[in-house]
Amino acid sequence: MASFQTVYQDRVVGELTCFDRVILKGHLTTLYPQGSFKAFLDSQGVRLADFADYVSRVSADLKAHAQALAADAGRPYEYLQGTMTKATGHSKEDFVRQIAARDRVDSGLVAVLATVEPCRSFGVRGNHASHRLEVVHQPRKCLFFYFYFLHPRLGLIHVRLQSWFPFEIQIWLNGHYALAKTLDARGIGYRMHANSFTQVDDLDLAGREVALEVRGVVLGVEEAELDEGEQRERRRAVAPVREAQVPD
Repeated sequence: MASFQTVYQDRVVGELTCFDRVILKGHLTTLYPQGSFKAFLDSQGVRLADFADYVSRVSADLKAHAQALAADAGRPYEYLQGTMTKATGHSKEDFVRQIAARDRVDSGLVAVLATVEPCRSFGVRGNHASHRLEVVHQPRKCLFFYFYFLHPRLGLIHVRLQSWFPFEIQIWLNGHYALAKTLDARGIGYRMHANSFTQVDDLDLAGREVALEVRGVVLGVEEAELDEGEQRERRRAVAPVREAQVPD
C-alpha cells in the first residue's frame, strides 16, 4: 500500500511530527488480586452485608467533592442525561469548548461533567455452593466525572474518574493542542481543521520547537534545566520570531 506522502507527494510541502492523543491510566492495583478487596473491607471494618451502604456512601462523598471543586472555582457542574460523543454529532469536548467561549475561560478548570457509563467494579453476591457472601469483579454502570482544564502549555485536557470502586482514573491530553500552544507562544502562524494542521508558516522553526517541547512537556524539563546547547537552540529558534514581531 502506498504511503500518504507518496500518494500526495505533489501537494505535501513538509512534515511535522508530534504526539497525538496521549492517555495516562491509573489503577489501584493492590485491590485486584484474589481476596485483596475483601481484606481492604475488613481493614475498614465493613462487613460484606454492609457493602452496598459503604460503597454508596464513599461514591456520594466523591460526587460531593467533584461538585465542591467546581463550585469553589466558580465553574459549572453538568450532569449529562444522554450519550455525548462525536458519533452523536456533539461531543463532550465540543460542549466544553462552548462553555469556555461563553464564559471567556482561557486557563484553569472549565467545567466538570458527570455521566453514567459502563465500567468494571466490585460487587458482593451469594455463593450457592458455600452459602456465603463473596466479593466479585464484574461489569456494571456507574457515574463518571470528567474534569476539563485549559492548560497553558497543553491546551484542553481532561481527567476522567470512575465514581465507584476501584476508582479508575484516566488523564487525556492531545499533542496537537500542545503543539498549537507552542506555535502560539512562538508567534508561528498556522491553520487547523479538526485535529489536523493544514498549514504551518515555518515548518523548520516549528520542528525545532517541537523537539524541545517534547522534552520540556512530556519529561517535565523546564527551560532552565536544558543543557547549554539546547538553550542556545531555543534562543536561536525564537530569535527570528521576536525580530519579526518588532514594530516598524
